[in-house]
Order: sequence, then C-alpha cells, then structure tokens
Amino acid sequence: MQRLDFLRNIRVFSWKSVFFRYLFSFFLLILIIFVPFCLIFYHYSDYAFSKELAAVSAQNALKSKTIFDLLNSNYSANLTVVSDSEDVQGILQAGTEEVPIQELKRVQTLLQSMKRSDPAVADLMIYSLQNDLCISTESVKRVGTDRSLSWLNTYRATKLPFLMFPRKVDSDTFNYIYTVSELYGADGTTIGIFCSMNRYQNFEQVVHQSFGEDPDKIFIVSELGLILYSSDQDRINTLMFEDPDIYSAYLSARETEGSTLFWGDHIISVAKSSLSNLILMAYNSRTSLMGGYQKLNYFLLTGGVVVFLIAAICSLFIALNHYRSVTSVIRAIQNADEPSQMQIPNRLNSEFFYIINSVISSAQKSQMLDQELVDKIGQLRQAQLSELQAQINPHFIFNTLQLINLSVLRETRKDTPATKVISMFSKLMRSAYDTKRMIVPVREEIENLRLFTDIQSVRYGGGCTRSMKSARNAAGSAH
Repeated sequence: MQRLDFLRNIRVFSWKSVFFRYLFSFFLLILIIFVPFCLIFYHYSDYAFSKELAAVSAQNALKSKTIFDLLNSNYSANLTVVSDSEDVQGILQAGTEEVPIQELKRVQTLLQSMKRSDPAVADLMIYSLQNDLCISTESVKRVGTDRSLSWLNTYRATKLPFLMFPRKVDSDTFNYIYTVSELYGADGTTIGIFCSMNRYQNFEQVVHQSFGEDPDKIFIVSELGLILYSSDQDRINTLMFEDPDIYSAYLSARETEGSTLFWGDHIISVAKSSLSNLILMAYNSRTSLMGGYQKLNYFLLTGGVVVFLIAAICSLFIALNHYRSVTSVIRAIQNADEPSQMQIPNRLNSEFFYIINSVISSAQKSQMLDQELVDKIGQLRQAQLSELQAQINPHFIFNTLQLINLSVLRETRKDTPATKVISMFSKLMRSAYDTKRMIVPVREEIENLRLFTDIQSVRYGGGCTRSMKSARNAAGSAH
C-alpha cells in the first residue's frame, strides 16, 4: 500500500503536485543540456557536408574546364595553323586584284582538311579585311554588301578579338555555334578574321559529358556575358544582366576560379576556360545534393527522438525518486497521532530525515504533554474535591460546636467553663483549618497558643494558670 501512496497524493493534488514540478524541471534541465548539443552537431554536420559537396562540385567544374579546353584545343590548333600559313598571310594582305588563284586553292584545301579532322566542325571560314574576300571549305567570294554572314556582322558590331555565339540557321532551334578570332599581320595589326562554324548538338554533348552529374542549372557564358548554353532553352543567346539574380551570381563567379559559391539554396560550381574565356556555372540544389545523406538525416532525427525519450524517462525516474521523500513526509504527518506506526525511510537525504525526525519528536512530545495534562487535570479535580471536603467538614464541626455551646447556655442560662472551653476550641480549630493563607502572623500564633493553654488549664484544674498568664502577657506585648 505504501508504494501506491505517491499515486494517491498525485491524484489528490493534481497538477499542483510537487511531483509535476520535479518532472517538468528535470525534463527541461535535460533538454537544455542535450538539445543545444544536438543542434550544434546538426548544424556542424550540415556545414561539413555542404563544404564537402562544394569541394566535389568544384572538382567537377575543373573537370568540365579541362574538357572544354580540350574541345577548344582543336580550334586553337587550327587558328595557329592558319595564322602561320604563308598562303593565308598572302591572301589576307593582297589587294583586290592581286589574289593568286593557286594560293586560294591551297588555303581552301587546308580548310577542308581541318574540317575532315574534326567531326564537330560544319564549316571553316577566313575573311580578309584588305580585299573583302571570304574563303570557306565550299566557296570563295567577295562579301561586299552581302549581310548574310551573321558571324561577320557580329564581329563588325563588337570588334572583339575573340567571340563565341550560337545561331539559328534555317531552324527553330540553335543548330550552330560560331567561334571567331582575329588574324594579325607581322606588325601586329588585324588583317583578317578566322571563323569556325561548329554543330551546336556536339557542343551540347560536350557540356553534358563535362559534368559527372546533371546539375539543376547549367550556364556557359561568353566573355561578353552572352549565354551560349543553358538548361533553359529560352535563356540561350541572351545576356546575363537580363536576369538580376543570375547576373549577380555571374559577377561573383567572374572573381573565382575552380571554386564554389553558396547562393541561396544553391551551390554554384564555377570554372573558367583559359583558351576560350568561357565561364562555366553549374547550379546544384543543396537540398537535392544532401539527398544522398538521407541516412544521416534519419540518424539525426532518430537521435533527437531517442534523446527526447531518454530525457522523459530520466526526468520521470528522478521525479519519482525525489517525490518518494515527499510521500514519506506526508505519511509521517498523517501518522503523527500514532508515533508507533511511524517509520523512518532508509533512503532519504538529510533534510527530509531531519523533518521526519522532527515530526516524530513533536508527535511524541505532544502525546506526553497530553498525558501529563490529563494526569494534572485529574489531580486538580481530586484536590478540588479534597479541598471542598476539607471546607465542608470544618464548617460542620464549627456549627456543631456552636450548637453545643448554645444548648449549654440555654440549659444553664449562664456562661460556664464548658461554654468557654467550647468557644476557645472553636476559635482554635477555625485557625487550624484556615488554608487560604500560606503565612500566619506571629500575633495569631500567640493567640492560638493562649487558647491552647487556656483549654489545658481547664482540663488540668487550673494547674496551668501561671502559663496562661505568661501567654496573655506575651500576647499583650505582641499587640
């Protein structure tokens, strides 16, 4: 039954019980200790994995850069061959009427061999600023007022030494990408333009092959900020500044090399192609990348639930252990009227032990005082009865003596020795039975002594007359 006392007390005091204060206090204390640790561990793991993912993304970006450099290495090799060719130099620097036919054929044959060696190349073209002559793998013509060559028009509009841009040629989608570079003479002046017309499909394949995993978004941006490739087809051949968010990331990416940016919920891998001046930006959602670490997330979640349950169990155990002391105190107070039934718990701290001992001592003292009070009350009642009896008996004696004295006087009709003795005896007894005073004056004691000697003188026939006189004199001097 004692084991159920704490349940009975909890039911009586309900939510105001000290048990719930213990329970909630210890529960909050344990949570305050463990929850920050779990949160720190979770954020640190998230930070560490983000860094790891950023490093992996950076490595992928560097691999992409290497692939792009290899892709553009063919163009760079062709550009070097064309720049070093004497036939090309001669044609570019020749006048309008001075272009030799044999050199044109050799240059065209050179372009055709370059085209055959690279399946991605759809056509190669050389344009001379001096004589307005355009040589391709298929034809040789003077441009003049012909504006059909979009790559040439783009160069004339920008005047940049290197250009890359996609174009739609007889198609609704981008099917070609042009790479344009200036050709210089011996004195370093620009004398011509070299253009490589590549198939856009091959360019897309290189983009996808360059990334180990498909990113959420891919941007291949030229030096001008022109988007050469994007996972969103509508963004191809548009400028980066048309989208403020993408443009801000692009400006940050231009300052990095083979690194990563944390942009919102994305990890942006950035790499720059040293041969083509292209910027490669791969957007990866941090949430999607963290999908590979779901087991860790489940582990952290499970750990949080386990910590919560452990906190609840520990707080319940500690609360019950502490509340047992309170239950013992309540039981001791309830049994205070019967100290013999009170038991001192073995496992209590000093404070509760002191309280229970104090309760037991107080109960025992109270019981002893109650018993002593009962005894004293009984003695008082007995004393009152005795005093009452003592008061009744002398009164009866005095009345009786007075009655005898009156009877003698009525018979003798005069004062006789008997009546005198009775009066003296009555006075002497009245003084002896007077219990109201603790201290008797000397005068009264001498008077009592005179009465006693007078009575004795009557008894012994006047033999004590001298003593009586002495007593009277002493009484007179006392007066």
